[in-house]
Amino acid sequence: MLKNNVFEFDNKYYKQIVGCAMGQVPSPSCSDLLMATILDEVTNRFPAMKHFLYHGRYRDDGFMIFKARDEDIRDFFTLANPHTEGVKFTFAISDNEATFLDITAFKGERVRNSGHLDIKMYRKPTEMFQYLHRHSAHPQAVFNGLSKGETIRITRNCSNPKDRDNQIQLFHGKLAARGYKPTE
Repeated sequence: MLKNNVFEFDNKYYKQIVGCAMGQVPSPSCSDLLMATILDEVTNRFPAMKHFLYHGRYRDDGFMIFKARDEDIRDFFTLANPHTEGVKFTFAISDNEATFLDITAFKGERVRNSGHLDIKMYRKPTEMFQYLHRHSAHPQAVFNGLSKGETIRITRNCSNPKDRDNQIQLFHGKLAARGYKPTE
């Protein structure tokens, strides 16, 4: 399962030399186990773990909060990176914001008023907004679900009403570009 996997994409066959076979049922679990093993070993050897306040992870994306010097954080990743061939940890150090999956948590007005972080949508620079085209052969409920689900996600992931409204307006514009009517 970890070497010489063959898969088909776009009527072409490819050979994956190393790593979990893409699309196979056990692959996510293997990824989870590998990441957990690496992080357990690194955190057990890292002298500044007392400064480690929080770690969240989904598959191979992690979110960590350290209350430490920048040098200590760099040391953590220096220790983690040579651990497993083909696995490279990247990181960003900031006193003001952190991005994880599709959100950015940041110190906005709520930090000053209540001590809570604000959140806003994050989209990778490569985001193409290729929503399901309105003229595709799908039941009406699929189109309704897309619109409703994405609107809920935007509302949930934007703590500031102005950010939320801007994201909903962007979403509606991207839907229009894919053939949706303003009322959908």
